[in-house]
Amino acid sequence: MERFAKAFRDEISGKTQDSQIYIRKNLRISVLTSRLIRIETHPDGIFCDMPTQIVLNRDFDTPSFTVSDNNSGFTVKTDDVSY
Repeated sequence: MERFAKAFRDEISGKTQDSQIYIRKNLRISVLTSRLIRIETHPDGIFCDMPTQIVLNRDFDTPSFTVSDNNSGFTVKTDDVSY
């Protein structure tokens, strides 16, 4: 049975590519696709790279995006959304 289970097991990576991540103080934004953005906060800036029930594998192709940052805030823009 163990051999059967190994044959059907997917390799899951909860880690987002560094090129898709923007960190500002205690906030981390992961731009997964042009329409899917993951936002995390933690008072000590400690973030979780484990898979979630919604997105098991975060190893997506890097979408085109920009981050505009200034003292009062920031904006993340992709081809489809602006946050």
